[in-house]
Amino acid sequence: MYAKGETEYDIIDYKVDAIYDKTGMTILPRMYSSTAEHAKRYREITGLRAGQKPTFGDNLYFMFKYQLGHMYMRYFMWNFAGRESDVQDASWTSPADAFKKVPWELENNKGRNNYLFIPLILGLIGFFYQYRKDQKNFSVMLLLFFLTGAALVLYLNSPPSEPRERDYIYVGSFYVFSIWIGFAVLAMYDLFQRFIANKKAAIATSLIICLSCPAIMASENWDDHDRSDRYFSVDTARNFLASCAPNAILFTGGDNDTFPLWYVQEVEGFRTDVRVVVLSYFNTDWYIDQMMRQAYESEPFPFSLTSKDYRQGGLNDFVVVMERENIKGAISLEQYMKLVREGNPALRVATSISAYNSIPSKSVYLNVDSASVMSKGIIPSTLQDYMVPRMVFNIKDRVLEKKDLAILDIILTNKWERPIYFNNTSLASVNIDIRRYAVQEGNAYRLLPVENPDNQETFVDVDIMYDNMMNNFYWRGLQDPSIYYTEDYRNFVLNHRASFNTLAESLLMVDDTERAKNALLKSLEVMPDSVVPYDHFTVRMVSLLMEVGEEEKAKEIAATMSMRADEMLTYMFDNLIADSFTVQKNLIVLNELARVFRAYEDPELGKTYEELFRKHYGMMNN
Repeated sequence: MYAKGETEYDIIDYKVDAIYDKTGMTILPRMYSSTAEHAKRYREITGLRAGQKPTFGDNLYFMFKYQLGHMYMRYFMWNFAGRESDVQDASWTSPADAFKKVPWELENNKGRNNYLFIPLILGLIGFFYQYRKDQKNFSVMLLLFFLTGAALVLYLNSPPSEPRERDYIYVGSFYVFSIWIGFAVLAMYDLFQRFIANKKAAIATSLIICLSCPAIMASENWDDHDRSDRYFSVDTARNFLASCAPNAILFTGGDNDTFPLWYVQEVEGFRTDVRVVVLSYFNTDWYIDQMMRQAYESEPFPFSLTSKDYRQGGLNDFVVVMERENIKGAISLEQYMKLVREGNPALRVATSISAYNSIPSKSVYLNVDSASVMSKGIIPSTLQDYMVPRMVFNIKDRVLEKKDLAILDIILTNKWERPIYFNNTSLASVNIDIRRYAVQEGNAYRLLPVENPDNQETFVDVDIMYDNMMNNFYWRGLQDPSIYYTEDYRNFVLNHRASFNTLAESLLMVDDTERAKNALLKSLEVMPDSVVPYDHFTVRMVSLLMEVGEEEKAKEIAATMSMRADEMLTYMFDNLIADSFTVQKNLIVLNELARVFRAYEDPELGKTYEELFRKHYGMMNN
C-alpha cells in the first residue's frame, strides 16, 4: 500500500491475504458468516441447532430454498405473475389470489399486483417456440438467462437476510424472459394462420391476445410506479437540516441518510452552513482531508491531528484497546490526543508487517468549562440540572476506528463553538457511547455536556424541538391519498411520527399539556392514516391522546388499529403464513391497546383488546 512521499510514492503498509481453514469444506459451501444474526437465520431456515455444523445436504437445502427460491424465483414471479405487496419479503400472487379475501393492509397496498399468469404463460410459449424454431440462438438466450439469473445466485452466495429487496440484481434474466414474451406473438401468429385464412386477421388476432400482457401489467403497475408529486425524501432531508443550529456539524450513518441531504444542499442551496459528514466515508484519509477545507459557509473542522496522522495505512486506522493494570478508570482525552499527535512510542504496537496505535483504557474523559458553556446559552433551562463538569466516553468494543478517533478529536478541539449533531443511525454507528449526552432537537440529536441518567428516555430541548417540528419542518404531499409511498418512504414518515411522540411525552413531563396536544394533532394532520397507515408508533400516540384529553380521537384510532391487527393475524394463521415479525408486531399492538385502556380506567375496551390478544396469542402457540 502506497502513499505520496516527498519525491516518490512510499510503501506505508501491506495488504493481508486471508488463509481459510478448509476443515470440513464441502462442495458448494453456502452457509458461513461472522455475523451472529446471519448464523441465527441460517438455523431458522435449515432447522439446524446452535453449534451444529451444516452438512452438504444442509448447504443444498439452503441454496434451493432460500437463494434460488426466495431470492430468485420469488423475484421472477413478481415480474411475471404478480406481487403480494410492497412490504419486504412479500410473496408472489397467483390467479386464485385475485378472488381471495385479504386483510385491509394487503388489499389497500398499491404494491399488490396480479397479472393472472398472463406474462408467465406467454413467456413460456415464446420459450418453447424459439426452441423449436431456432435452437442455436435459443441456446445463446438460455445461457444468457441462466448467467444473469441463477448463475448469479450461485456466484454471489446471498446472505440469509438483506436490508432491502435485491430484485434488481437479476434484471438481465428478466429481460431475456421478456424477449420470449415477444416471441409468443410469432407463436400465436403461426397457430392462428392455420385456422384463419386471412393473413392480416391472423396477425391482428395474435397481437390482440398478446397485447393483454402489457395492458394488464400497465394497469396493475401504474399506481405503484407513479412518482408524481412525491417530495418527502427531499423534505425529510430538509427536516434533518432544519433540526440543526447554524454552522452545525451533522454526522450521518450511510448513503441513504446522506445523499438526500447533499441533494438539498448542492442543488437547492438549502442550509449549506451545515457540514454533513457520512461516517462510512470518515474512515478514509481523503474524506477527512475534505473536512479540513471550507465548503460553502461551513468552516474547516478544528482537528488537533494532521492529515499525516489520519493517513491511510498509518498508525491510526485502528486504535486497539489494550488496558493496562496501572491505569484505573478513564484517561484524559486531551492527554491521549497529545500523545498520538507527538507519535509517542509507548502507544505503538508492532506486528509482523506494520504497526498501530493503542489506547490504554476503555474510557476517556473530557473536562467541561461550565462557565464558558453556560455563557454560550446552549444548555436548555429544563436540562441545566443535568449538566456535568466532566464527560466520560466509553468505547463500545475493543477497537476505535479512524472515524471514532476523528470524532473524539473534533469534540476535544471544538470546545462547543460549533453545534455537533448525530442522527439515529450515526449514534448507533460510532464505537463510543455518546447517546447519554445527546439532546433531541427535532430529527437530530445535539451533543451537549448534560448526562441522561435514564438510558430508556430521551433528553429533549422541548422549546427548540417544538418550534422546529411545528414551524420549520416540511410535509409536502403527505395529505394527498393519490400519491404512492413505498415501504421505505413510509419508514421516513414513521421516524417523524416517533419524533412527535417523543416531543409530546417530553412536554407532558414539564406539564405543558396544551403544546403536547398541539404536537399530537399536528402529527395526525400532516401524516394522516389515509395516506400513510397507522403503525406501531401510533399505539403510543393512543396513550398520549388519552393523556391530553382527546379520548374520542384515541378510541377511534384504537378501533381502526385493532381491526387491522385482528384481520392480519387471522389471515396469517388461517393460511399458515410463517412471518414471525408481522405476527409479533400485531400482537404487540393488541396487547398495548389493552394496557392503555386498562390504565385509563376503561375496563370494557381494555377487556375487548385483551381478549383479541389472547385469542391470537393462543393460535400462535398452537
